[in-house]
Amino acid sequence: MVDGRRDTPPGIEAVAEDSLARKRLAYYLRLDYPRDVVGTTAGYVGTYPDIPEVSASDANLVRLYAELDRARREWITARIDQGLPVPLPNSSRPTDGEVTPAAP
Repeated sequence: MVDGRRDTPPGIEAVAEDSLARKRLAYYLRLDYPRDVVGTTAGYVGTYPDIPEVSASDANLVRLYAELDRARREWITARIDQGLPVPLPNSSRPTDGEVTPAAP
């Protein structure tokens, strides 16, 4: 004990912060953020209305969803790492993700 306080091993605060960051990340990744997917002449473009900074495009719909999920994870991770807020899903639309076909 030093000055009536328990000694804390070096780095323990970083471990605690890392654990909290992992819990926050897991929480946000479990949330159901609605996606908008639009068909284009080149494939598909997907966005999250509640996270306008995240988007992806791909010729294959399955790969588009995987890329959107990867981009959302990276964006949320960066926000947590920077100590910035992460918005909660706010859209009142269903989240099953209908695809809007390309305009003729």
